[in-house]
Amino acid sequence: MRIPILENTAVTSTSNEDVSALARQYGPTVFRAAWRILGSRAGAEDVHQQLFVRLIESPRATVQSWAAWLTASATRLAIDHLRRQRRWRLLSPLWKSEEPDDS
Repeated sequence: MRIPILENTAVTSTSNEDVSALARQYGPTVFRAAWRILGSRAGAEDVHQQLFVRLIESPRATVQSWAAWLTASATRLAIDHLRRQRRWRLLSPLWKSEEPDDS
């Protein structure tokens, strides 16, 4: 028996069709959550895509509220995205672009 994923009930499994239905219904909400944190459309789109790819790769066992779970996950991924950007800004000046000197 197939469990409808778009209802507010707990879901015990997800298939690719269910994830695409989630993306259609909650995609704008996920995008807005990421955009509020990142402030850029490109970063928010990256987080949006990454979240749904992760959901396809490793489906959640049980989710009580997809809206809450997806929003919280998008927020966490956006914060991780900011951390990676900050770390790269710190490391990029140390990055050597020229070849090492063999002398």
